[in-house]
Amino acid sequence: MKEQIAGPKQTEEMLFALASIVESSDDAVIGITLEGFIVSWNLGAERIYGYSASEVERCALSILLPPGRPDEMPQILARIKSGERVDHYETVRVRKDGKQIDVSLTISPIKNAAGEIIGASTIARDITQSIGAGKLPRQQAAAIKASMDGIAILTENGKLVYLNDAYAKIYGHDNPEALIGKSWEVHYDDEEIRRFKQGIMPVLDKRGKWRGEARARRNDGSAYPQEISLTRIEGGGLVCVVRDITERKLIEAELAEARDAALEAVRLKAEFLANMSHEIRTPMTGIIGMTGLLLDTQLTAKQREFAETIWSSGEALLTIINDILDFSKIEAGKVKLEILDFDLRSVAEDVFKLMAEQARAKGIELASLIYSDVPLQLRGDPGRLQQILTNLVGNAVKFTEQGEVIVRVKKQFETDTHAGLRFVVSDTGIGISEARQLRLFQSFTQADGSTTRKYGGTGLGLAISKQLVEYMAGEIGVESAPGSGSTFWFTARFAKQQDQSRTPLPSRSNLRVPSLMGHAKPTRILVAEDKIMNQKVVLYQLEMLGYAADAVTNGRDLLEALESTDYDIILMDCQMPEMDGYEASAEIRRREGSSRHSIIIAMTAHVLEGDREKCLAAGMDDYISKPVKLEALKSALDRWSVDPIQQQATASNIHAHVSVEDNLESAILATFGAIENEGQRDVVTQLLDLVLRDAPPTLATLREALAKGDMETFAHAAHDLKGSCGIFGLHQIAALSAELEQRGSTRERAEDLLAELENELERLGRVFESERSRTAL
Repeated sequence: MKEQIAGPKQTEEMLFALASIVESSDDAVIGITLEGFIVSWNLGAERIYGYSASEVERCALSILLPPGRPDEMPQILARIKSGERVDHYETVRVRKDGKQIDVSLTISPIKNAAGEIIGASTIARDITQSIGAGKLPRQQAAAIKASMDGIAILTENGKLVYLNDAYAKIYGHDNPEALIGKSWEVHYDDEEIRRFKQGIMPVLDKRGKWRGEARARRNDGSAYPQEISLTRIEGGGLVCVVRDITERKLIEAELAEARDAALEAVRLKAEFLANMSHEIRTPMTGIIGMTGLLLDTQLTAKQREFAETIWSSGEALLTIINDILDFSKIEAGKVKLEILDFDLRSVAEDVFKLMAEQARAKGIELASLIYSDVPLQLRGDPGRLQQILTNLVGNAVKFTEQGEVIVRVKKQFETDTHAGLRFVVSDTGIGISEARQLRLFQSFTQADGSTTRKYGGTGLGLAISKQLVEYMAGEIGVESAPGSGSTFWFTARFAKQQDQSRTPLPSRSNLRVPSLMGHAKPTRILVAEDKIMNQKVVLYQLEMLGYAADAVTNGRDLLEALESTDYDIILMDCQMPEMDGYEASAEIRRREGSSRHSIIIAMTAHVLEGDREKCLAAGMDDYISKPVKLEALKSALDRWSVDPIQQQATASNIHAHVSVEDNLESAILATFGAIENEGQRDVVTQLLDLVLRDAPPTLATLREALAKGDMETFAHAAHDLKGSCGIFGLHQIAALSAELEQRGSTRERAEDLLAELENELERLGRVFESERSRTAL
């Protein structure tokens, strides 16, 4: 059959149908000449661009181009004239209202019957709102494509509909298109998928976004750490942003390793300081101790001068050692302030007692003034406060040849619970220039290098004081001029004692319960000291105080000696060969059980943070530092010396009035008996009353802290109870408190120990009331 050729009428009908299709299309169909003028404009173009056909007829197509893009139209016309067809060319166009829209263009040349190009048709589709379907506006797509982070769009059911090159690269894919339509689960193992579904997706549904870290899997199966961010988008779906953090994790691991190495270095430094403290102080014990004993003998004037020089040089060297160790502790962050009740006036008086002889020798007047509105009953670290004041007053006396040194204490602020104080130390000494004041609080420096030769010193005192003041939430400074004296000042913040009505309990360093005890000498003292020179010094000191003593050189010999003799007091060196003082003390307590309690006084050159607590935790009763001073030794022995016969008799009397299970420790019974003869029972009664009165709130604090898991507060409360009970010889209670303090950080046996402590305190209360009633008859 021959092909039928359409006639004029049929052709006209076909053209009319084609025109109808073009006119009704939702896309913008525009016809343009080779010069770029618009010759046809359908309804789709009116809808997309906002212009009517009459408004754009014979207008240049450039009215639809955004500003700043003059080269695009010539390029389009050149491509039309070359006969090139352009499919899905994405660009930006401008509507009549000025709004820019993203469009996808198809441009086709139009030819006449002779095959010549006479114009072109452009079909444009608005793609501005097509992001939900997996496509992005051109400008946003360009920005996302350039991002180093992996960015993807997922459907509601977790299928990938868009991703940039970085996303594909992070997961080990060269072709992003290969991931389109796949589930996000292909990037994770089963455990991570479960974590996402059970833990992360509920949060995402609730908050609309989530950010965290995950363990992802590359295309080759290798795992890597990633940072991932998920955000819900309107209309459904998710935006997922991922970042490979492998390198960051390696750096973090290196930093953690460096941190651990630094902490280990600090630990080793602290251990080195402890050992050096012991090694340096041990020979100093011999030098200062023997010189002190020598000065108590008959000497010629020249011999006494030589001995006094040795003694003063030893004391000066010991001061330097203390300064260096103190500075090292501060530098290593090992200083912790104690929180104790203290009386401000007592601290000031103690400072003046220390400096009185030096000031009197130079003819300098010492004076102090505490203003009447200054609260005296405070809580803080009285030892460190005394150290700062002693340093400043000592410097003032040292650099003043005549005149006076005055200490003033003023109130800076006061609340219901705290008080801020300002301490001012003024002198009439040599003064300091403004330039040299800038170096004052630096380590190992003095105002003038020449002063080191004339006055001595390490230049550490003010640096240490500055650090301690900052620990007390204060500041320190100086006002001075050459020849006009100096005024050093510092501020500090203290808590106020809550019960201001009661007589303040002195700080631990000033508590003088020993003076209330009997002065009869015990007949059996054992000295455990491995250094023969130190042995001799202590034995000579004991002889001067009227005591007889035996000596051993290590812990094993000590235990053997105790098998044959019941010693009343043991002076225990902490570092000895074969068995040290801590091990020996623990073994003594194990052997004694509850039937006996020998008094163990530690003699140690360790003076770092926690050494006192370490001694008490090992079962020791007291602590004196080396070099052992005669006054410190006498004070310690007075603290624990009770006539054994009197002790036994007193204990027997009390046993007649209470049952066996209500028995007080022997040291307390002996204390009651000894002080009866001095007529001072009321003093100890008041102090023990304070212990028993403070016990219930302390126990409540322990219970509450344990329930909350606040083990720092728990350990602090146990520490306070240990100190207040130990000073009165309540050894069982002090030991339980010490064990609570030690075990509190792990909560091991904390409940059982706390119950045992409560029982012991109840027993103490019953016996105390019984004994008080008996003596009141």
